[in-house]
Parts: sequence; C-alpha cells; structure tokens
Amino acid sequence: MSEDTREHESANWHAYEKDLEQLCRVKAEEFHLLGYGEVTPDQVWACVRAMTKGTVPLHQWVANVLNLKVGQFMNYTTVNAYKGVFDGETP
Repeated sequence: MSEDTREHESANWHAYEKDLEQLCRVKAEEFHLLGYGEVTPDQVWACVRAMTKGTVPLHQWVANVLNLKVGQFMNYTTVNAYKGVFDGETP
C-alpha cells in the first residue's frame, strides 16, 4: 500500500464519523451496563481521540473504540479531572 493510499484512508475517517459516533454510543451503553451510568458517547470519543496517536487508518479507529476498557476510560477521565479538563475540552 502506498503512502498516498494510507494517508487518504486515515484522513477519510471523517466520512465515517456518524458510524464512529454509533460505536461510541454502543461503548457508552456497555459502560452503563457495568455500572458507569454517567458515561456519554462524547466522552468515549474524546478518550479514544486522546489515545490514538498519529495518523491511523479507519479500522484502527474502530478497533480503538471497541477495545476501550473501563479502566482505560477511568484513567483518562481522572487525569483530565486533575487537569481541569472535562468532556473532551482542550486545556
């Protein structure tokens, strides 16, 4: 796969933003079933975006959402609370 193709695929995730939002809703619902009822899809998305470094293809974004664990999410949320950043805001 050429560099141009990889760059196009990774930049093209914006075209699938609605689908990624749905995955984040599903992940938030999963967290609700585990007792974390206040988690929102936007918080899940902010966490995944913070964890995903560099330019990655769409399948990696999907994998990062689906593989997100409660512990990872809570670590992200706790660190951001100490920084004074909430719900994916930037400091």
